[in-house]
Amino acid sequence: MPDDTPNKDSAALLWAEAQRQIIRQEADLNNLRNRAVAMLSVASIVAALFGTRIATEHRSLRVTAASIAALVFFGVGVLLSLLILAPKKDWAFTENLSDYFDLLKAQKLTPTSVSANLAEHFETSRKENKAKIEDLYGKFLIVCALVGLQVVAWAVAAL
Repeated sequence: MPDDTPNKDSAALLWAEAQRQIIRQEADLNNLRNRAVAMLSVASIVAALFGTRIATEHRSLRVTAASIAALVFFGVGVLLSLLILAPKKDWAFTENLSDYFDLLKAQKLTPTSVSANLAEHFETSRKENKAKIEDLYGKFLIVCALVGLQVVAWAVAAL
């Protein structure tokens, strides 16, 4: 079925841009998860280095309180990191193409309609995903702060 719609090129450009944005968003999520793994590793190393030494050497109230605080910071950081890393079932990075196949079989599909519909769907998906990614970035910021607080608490315990 020939497509001589005047918006054909515009629809193709919108589709290409929507595709680029959703791919970038998925890559951004993967990068965030990689950073969460890195922070989890740093927190674990800090806890292992400081925690084992302090737990066997000191018994004062200050050391005990600082050690407990550090362990709480570590535990909360681990939980938040796991929330970032946990797979979510409601991400929208793909489109169900079954409707398009039905339209194709019925010869009611044009390149312009495909490009426009996919672009619109991916834009909707990008907006839905954006709030989720921003929430995960907020959790990651807290994880970073908790690692810093953990180091400070261990340092207080070590003094």
